[in-house]
Amino acid sequence: PLSIVSRLQSFPEKMALPLMLGAPDGIGTDLLYYAGNITTDKDAIYMEGELFSFNKAVNNRLKKVNNMLKPISGQLIPDVSENNIATIFLNAENHLAVLVQNNAVTREFMIGANTLIDMNKIMGEFKGEVAIGIPMNVEKGDVLQILAANCGNAWVADVDKWRHNMPQGMTINKIGNSKWICTGNKSSYVFGLMPNRTFYFGTDSFPPSSYNGYKEVINGKRIGVMLNLHQLLQVKDFPMCLELQTLIGAR
Repeated sequence: PLSIVSRLQSFPEKMALPLMLGAPDGIGTDLLYYAGNITTDKDAIYMEGELFSFNKAVNNRLKKVNNMLKPISGQLIPDVSENNIATIFLNAENHLAVLVQNNAVTREFMIGANTLIDMNKIMGEFKGEVAIGIPMNVEKGDVLQILAANCGNAWVADVDKWRHNMPQGMTINKIGNSKWICTGNKSSYVFGLMPNRTFYFGTDSFPPSSYNGYKEVINGKRIGVMLNLHQLLQVKDFPMCLELQTLIGAR
């Protein structure tokens, strides 16, 4: 294994943002560090470590967030879209809204989503593991993917109210049992409940996932981040990504 200690500032932005989930709002990557080990297996790179800061107040906040999180099993991995540039797995239950509001990418999503549907109320029904997928071009309007196991259904009664309060040009239509599609302004997304009570938000169809074999990797961890190295390299030739890719070769 290869051990690294790196300031988060040296990571590609799309790689650093998921790792910053739970960091104090307004704290830059210059104050955060990642320490861990890197190993390889077939076509995957495994990084197991932790985020820390030499700033005592920031580091205490990171420890507090870690204590909020419960161990995960990776049960949502089979439903994760392979289009995601990064996917975050965690189980924060009642603390999820706070963590999401403190992360730049997820905060912008929440601001936009709450103008159409009450995502805060829906997230209040999350009672288990959650996966948050960041797409390749979120800044261009690509939709985040959200999966939440064991979601309650109290929010379903409010969907009709949301339908009648859509901004001009936006509509919500039912397309299945506990499944709706919101369209307009050159974008669309689907939200609803699967038969197993998993809440989902994202595009209507996800590419078949080949990630199922990685469940054991994050099983028992408090947080897991799955990065798509191929997608990262399409954003820009980041030296760090290129160096990591040489560990497994071009795929």
